[in-house]
Amino acid sequence: MFFWLLGILLIGGLGAAGRAVGALRYALVLLGLWISHFVAFGFAGKMTDYLLNKESKLENPLYAWILPPIIIYAISAIVFIIIAQVVYSKVLVYYKYKVLDERRVAWERMERGLGISMGVAVGATLLIELGILIYSIGYWTVQ
Repeated sequence: MFFWLLGILLIGGLGAAGRAVGALRYALVLLGLWISHFVAFGFAGKMTDYLLNKESKLENPLYAWILPPIIIYAISAIVFIIIAQVVYSKVLVYYKYKVLDERRVAWERMERGLGISMGVAVGATLLIELGILIYSIGYWTVQ
């Protein structure tokens, strides 16, 4: 039941936020979330070796197994969110100063309309990622 409520909140909330934020930013964030998923599990082994080091003061090996993918995923997702904002600001300046007003208004309407679907896609992606996290942590309790 909790997972269904989480899904409704994520997908509905990010769909509504997608209308406010726009499709271009959410499309880049969605691409960043997909890339972050594969990058997180690719580099998690290197960070696990660092966390199990004597100087890191991390003694529980379970934390060294769970924390590296989460940390790498969050950092790479934040990087893609920053990239999305920079790209959006460049496009916004172009449409604000170099294009006629009719075309700018049409672009803004299209941006808001497609933002809903991109927000739903980002919400679904985050729901799947949270499901993977919850399943991987709870796997040991099932056994």
